[in-house]
Amino acid sequence: MKEGSINSMDASTRNKKSPAQLLKSSDASIAPAPDKAVQFVFRDPTCTWGEPLIMAMDVGHSYDTESGDNDNDTQQQQQQQTKHLLFECVDICIDEGSTCCIMGANGSGKSTLLRLLAKEEEPMEGTIHHAHNLSVGYFDQHVADNLIVQHHSSSTATITALSFLTNHFPKKTEQELRGELIAFGLNTHQISTNVQFLSGGERCR
Repeated sequence: MKEGSINSMDASTRNKKSPAQLLKSSDASIAPAPDKAVQFVFRDPTCTWGEPLIMAMDVGHSYDTESGDNDNDTQQQQQQQTKHLLFECVDICIDEGSTCCIMGANGSGKSTLLRLLAKEEEPMEGTIHHAHNLSVGYFDQHVADNLIVQHHSSSTATITALSFLTNHFPKKTEQELRGELIAFGLNTHQISTNVQFLSGGERCR
């Protein structure tokens, strides 16, 4: 119960208050305090390209990848895949300085399209073109767990957010890394906690 609310008072304290004071106390919120707001800061790039960063041309994709035994089976498979494409004929041009948002119903292929744009996968149809020397940062809900599994497979030591970043960015000081983690909404206790005991959202941060 929130301190100061009418429910937190004992009977003797309530008896000493006037009706107006009791009404004011009843308006006090006893809801838990909201989570700390997290503001992500993405640094500006240090170079320019003068051309579209990512271009998708006539892209289509499906996960029906079973192979046929002969040409007739292959032709039939291609026809079936065309009917079951997650999406097709997608054209996208992402320019420098632009902010893009992909919206759609569940299962419509939003995550798949993002993986294709980042060249994590190759599209079944069409082409994806990146500007010369472009480096794409890609992150999804499974990346954090996969990184932790890879770290555990190569080391038996307890992994914390701080030790993980120390291992991947050895040139940065501990103070710099702590500052980065705090900027993403982790407190000093979470920074030194075994990541296995952090929530999914905390791991992703």
